Amino acid sequence: MTQADDLLVTHDVTVCYGSHQALNPTSLAFSEGGVTALIGPSGCGKSTFLRCINLMNREIPGCRVGGEILYHGNDVNSRSQDLFQLRKSIGMVFQQPNPFHKSIRENIVFAPRRHGVSDKDELDALVEDSLKAAAIWDEVKDQLDQSAFALSGGQQQRLCIARTLAMRPDVVLMDEPCSALDPISTFAIEQTIRDMAERGICVVIVTHNMEQAARVSDRTAYFLLGDMVETGPTKELFSRPRTSGSTTTSRGGSDDGREQDGGRAPRPVLRRLPCPEGRLARAWRRTRVTALIGPSGCGKSTLLRCLNRMNDRVEGMPPHGLGPARRRGRARGL
Repeated sequence: MTQADDLLVTHDVTVCYGSHQALNPTSLAFSEGGVTALIGPSGCGKSTFLRCINLMNREIPGCRVGGEILYHGNDVNSRSQDLFQLRKSIGMVFQQPNPFHKSIRENIVFAPRRHGVSDKDELDALVEDSLKAAAIWDEVKDQLDQSAFALSGGQQQRLCIARTLAMRPDVVLMDEPCSALDPISTFAIEQTIRDMAERGICVVIVTHNMEQAARVSDRTAYFLLGDMVETGPTKELFSRPRTSGSTTTSRGGSDDGREQDGGRAPRPVLRRLPCPEGRLARAWRRTRVTALIGPSGCGKSTLLRCLNRMNDRVEGMPPHGLGPARRRGRARGL
């Protein structure tokens, strides 16, 4: 059921890849300042539907999108639609952080410059406002000219949100934005989503995390095998679902690592390891699996990228030193 004040409405939207119909007729309405979660098992059509809203599926060869997508009352699902202007107003945040290979500042001002903003004071204010809106300003305000790839995964994702907010969109689409993040970063992203809603931005988020859907969304739509089978207020859908299995389609756990029962994971017992002068010596055996854990920004991904020299490609980062074990590995051709 749609209302007169709905910002975005889809009527019988379908998606076909060649002869395969991936999404059956789907009708949903999204209001200003509302957060809608799209849930369901993998491959059910959630992300396919999400990408329809700003016509990203049009970029896929052989993909056909049917039905109406009404944005401010105008059907944007037409070949005459200006994608440049549409995606200025309907932004998107992807599952994996994808900052540009530029500085933090340039990540924010790149799109506004393309849209004609050239005043330096205006751009500086835009950088600060966007980073504050994404709850990352205090962490990066003294390193705006450093590479975005020097940030942790959670910080990179919040930077991507700030980059989206810099265009002052009406709608923000999020495709599992917390699936690769730790609980602390997940909480920061969820708080940002609620802050965006309070400012009147319409947020549509795809998630496998049932707890996250319950925490951040006002309404939820449940997808299964290409059909949108149920939609309604989140509390109602989770407490009294009309469709069997509507609230049991997660991947067996929550994206932020917490157990479904009680929301708490068992606390591991950790032993503090000395790390003089920021150096870490560690040997890995061929038959062992080693987990690197810790809060966002603690260095685990940085260490991981050292193993195949990916950090050497980060602008401004000096090449890491090779210890005796690494030199032996190089001698063996590793």
